[in-house]
Amino acid sequence: MKSTALERALHAQVRLLETTLSPATAIGYRNVAVGFVNYLRRRFPEVTRPCQLLRDPHLLGWLEDLWSHRTRLGLPLKSGTRSERVIKLRVLLEMLWEDAADPPPAGLLRRSDVPRREYPLPRPLNAEDGARLRQYWDSATGMLDSALYLMRLTGMRIGECADLEPDCLRHLGLGLEK
Repeated sequence: MKSTALERALHAQVRLLETTLSPATAIGYRNVAVGFVNYLRRRFPEVTRPCQLLRDPHLLGWLEDLWSHRTRLGLPLKSGTRSERVIKLRVLLEMLWEDAADPPPAGLLRRSDVPRREYPLPRPLNAEDGARLRQYWDSATGMLDSALYLMRLTGMRIGECADLEPDCLRHLGLGLEK
């Protein structure tokens, strides 16, 4: 299949990036460019030049396609992977906007198009494990045990606990003692 002006322009930008990026990062840009071109060939074969790109339907459709993409295991792409791909395509489009003979319109991809990364939250202890910990702390007397107990009761982070001075705690009579 004959390459289009858009495909040649994207690959020229990737080759330019390859001169300054690590090989793994350059491969990531190349994969994003190939994936975007393949998406356009499937859905919008009439788009052959950068200036023909539109936010809606071309880029919004690509974002939707990226959202619905599944891995070989049938799982959706993680938000971090989607974020990296959106950012890489955005960089390529901005480079085209600055350098191409027939540049695409500005602002095809926006900051709000980048998915937020998911940060897994810690799992709470189940009641059985909580009861076993409480039983242990009832008989424990060491400083480390007390620090862990304090963190458990207050939700304090490890770094916050480590920053405490050894003599900073006072009993306030609130019934929290062991």
